[in-house]
Amino acid sequence: MVRNPRVLVRRVLAAVRYGETVPAAYLDLVDDLAEGAAEVADALTARIETSEVRPALEAVARASSTARHSAVRSAVVVPARVRSMVVDLLELTGLDEDQALARMPRPAPATGPLGTLGRRQAAASARTARTTATRRAQRSGIVAQ
Repeated sequence: MVRNPRVLVRRVLAAVRYGETVPAAYLDLVDDLAEGAAEVADALTARIETSEVRPALEAVARASSTARHSAVRSAVVVPARVRSMVVDLLELTGLDEDQALARMPRPAPATGPLGTLGRRQAAASARTARTTATRRAQRSGIVAQ
């Protein structure tokens, strides 16, 4: 879980450094994620049922799936990192990875002034999805490592 926040912070810092504007909706996602993470931390500290904080995390998941895509290069990773961290936090509430992912609505297709995702971006996304599926299959013993 440490890598996702580090990447998120690094990209936002790059946006600031280069004078890029991070969409307000992306900043709202980060704020809502921070609140959800604090709720999980409070529940764990108090040793109370963490499943009660899932609705707040699921709200962040929904918001991240409907956030408009940004043309700002440094900001593009913000919704993706937020989504990854929501899955991690849902797992801290007692869900396994598949259950956490099932609560994550699919993001809207990327569109913007240049149209839908370019071929290279789509191919990279497909490679990432295949790699993730392969790793998950290896962990579960379906495919040999």
